[in-house]
Amino acid sequence: MEGGFSTCFIIASVSLKTMISITEIAPYIYRISTYDPKIDMQFIQFLVKDEEPLLFHTGLKGMFPLVYDAVAKIIDPSQIRWISFSHFEADECGSLSFDRVSDIYDTTRGLPPGISEQITDFIINLVSPTAETKFYETGIGTGRIAVPIAKRGYSYTGVDISEKMLAELHQKLEGVSHQLTAIKGDATSIPFADNSFDVALTVHVFHLVSAWKQALAEIRRVLKPGGIYLYTHGNMNFSKVNEDVNQGRFDFQQRWQDIIASYDYPLPGYGATEEEVLGELREQGADLETVVAAKWQSELTVGKLLEYYRNKVYRNTWHIPDDIFARAIQDLQDWALQNYGSLDYDLSSESKFKIVVVRNWA
Repeated sequence: MEGGFSTCFIIASVSLKTMISITEIAPYIYRISTYDPKIDMQFIQFLVKDEEPLLFHTGLKGMFPLVYDAVAKIIDPSQIRWISFSHFEADECGSLSFDRVSDIYDTTRGLPPGISEQITDFIINLVSPTAETKFYETGIGTGRIAVPIAKRGYSYTGVDISEKMLAELHQKLEGVSHQLTAIKGDATSIPFADNSFDVALTVHVFHLVSAWKQALAEIRRVLKPGGIYLYTHGNMNFSKVNEDVNQGRFDFQQRWQDIIASYDYPLPGYGATEEEVLGELREQGADLETVVAAKWQSELTVGKLLEYYRNKVYRNTWHIPDDIFARAIQDLQDWALQNYGSLDYDLSSESKFKIVVVRNWA
């Protein structure tokens, strides 16, 4: 038996700040364990070395070089005959899919009556489109922004990794004359030619994309010279309280993170903060202007926010096993009642749809 049973060695990467260990867990079956200290998470692949070698899972996109080197320690990677997956999740390819909440997305993250049209009017006035103007959106989702603009007669194209979110979008367009094209696609590899679009948008996306710099580069690539990029980060990925962050939501998120960390299920890291994206744009020479397209009052109680967590509306609930989740939710409810005294406690606040207008970038 080559290497001997239970052989183990380690590959360390300073640049990626990750570590891979390789263990022969059974004759000719190797476990490749990749640990990323940044998110305190371990990823596992298996290599079966036989007449037709099989690699079970490939790891995150950013880990491919490490996984490749690990496989090369065992066999020539070109000899791999099969690559297998137990399931497919878009977040394991560098982005987070909203398939699991597509049916409630608009209900839980939608815009109040009248606000959608207000935002549409604002965008139209901002970019002054003509009949030839072409819009593009990465992470088009259910079309909260795209559909109202497309209904005005403008050409609109978007990609999203969630088939179910796209299905919700297409359902909204049934029987409606439009020039909207929405396809399943990867934000880091947009399937369109250079200089294709006049206006590009991302709305609440980059905190969900691990390779966000590549996704940003792709938007820049497909945007025409002189084109306008409208960037909206959202306030659900906050690390501190500010004028755009509801104190109650912040306290809940911080407490939830503490609870799940105590059960050894810390919140996985995905993409960028707003500050990181804006810093990258400035480094690339872009001119940035922050504007507010709409304001409205968001009604919220402690009980309603608990219900959102219990129903796994938010992504920070998706990675936890059911048995642990049930205990964690009970802990959150106990804390909420102790902290606020009643499930009817009012957490309402003003919401804003804030847009960073990016010019002189494409």
